[in-house]
Amino acid sequence: MVQRKIYITGAIGSQSAGEAYSSDYDLPNDTAYAESCVSIGLMMFARRMLELELDSRYADVMERALSAVSRSTGAIIFMLTARNASKNAEV
Repeated sequence: MVQRKIYITGAIGSQSAGEAYSSDYDLPNDTAYAESCVSIGLMMFARRMLELELDSRYADVMERALSAVSRSTGAIIFMLTARNASKNAEV
């Protein structure tokens, strides 16, 4: 996915119909789905992978996805709220 289905901005999801991916390297500018919640999910997945295997590629993916999320109003607030909620649950 990261090699063939992610925008240079870090956004992912190329089709609004069905909220799905299409073929490799199909990244339209005018009809991109690219919602912030998808990027947040990618960041969460990359974090879990980084915890399992210390590979800087996962951190790079997290950084690109954060770049996409930071362009969306309210997405950072959601992410921080979810993070704090999970910390409180561990106590």
